[in-house]
Amino acid sequence: MFRERYRPRKDVFYIELIAMAISIAFPYIVKDIIVATIYSFLYPLTLAILGLRKSSLYTLASYALLTLFLIPMAVVFHGDIENVYRFTLVALSTLSIGILILSTLHPTIFRNNIYLYLLAIMLNNTLKEVRDIATVFRAKGEQGLKLYTRIIITSIIITFTKIETLIDSLKARGIEIE
Repeated sequence: MFRERYRPRKDVFYIELIAMAISIAFPYIVKDIIVATIYSFLYPLTLAILGLRKSSLYTLASYALLTLFLIPMAVVFHGDIENVYRFTLVALSTLSIGILILSTLHPTIFRNNIYLYLLAIMLNNTLKEVRDIATVFRAKGEQGLKLYTRIIITSIIITFTKIETLIDSLKARGIEIE
């Protein structure tokens, strides 16, 4: 018997990219906030149906934290609460569809497309660094909100250091970055 080789279906990838574009625009296009909310929660539900339950819980937890942080800030600073809420819906739907796209891509697509491969390596290294930072602060006895605040601040500092290093290396190669 002939062994069938995997051939990635590019049309599915384009459909997923279209879904990404729609997920960004839909909460702002639709006037009714309830319809936008239902639409945005369909993506985490889709992840759960496809068996990506932890990813679905991660997106919902991220959405809850973002909403719990941004809505009170909008109230305190007299911002437009509905616009902030729509922004959190966009964050929920784009994070969900991004996870869906990454989970349905075949590994050969990552290997064949150097930019996706480098992005996957970069995200993996970032995740490892955040885990290492968390381990260090837990070993120092940090707990609760203080632990997560220190992890976030340290991660931001490391990110800025990496950006400065990247800018310096590009300048050394003759590429000017403003």
